[in-house]
Amino acid sequence: DELADNSKLDISGESNATLELYGRRRDFRHPDYPGKTRFEPHVKNFSSSRRMHVFTDFENKNICIGYFGRHLPTKSDPT
Repeated sequence: DELADNSKLDISGESNATLELYGRRRDFRHPDYPGKTRFEPHVKNFSSSRRMHVFTDFENKNICIGYFGRHLPTKSDPT
């Protein structure tokens, strides 16, 4: 919320239903953590419905980009 409030970025998280179904699709490698990390917050104001999933570390003043590309699947997508 702090990043969205202090920028002109349209940022949101995912619904619980989406995370239950597709949470693993939001897990990416982070250079500072072993294994994969959940990059749930995503920036939405890009053309062609592109999304940028980020991991924010305000304590160390870092933002890591885990994914930039097509919109990932959500609960509301048609099956």
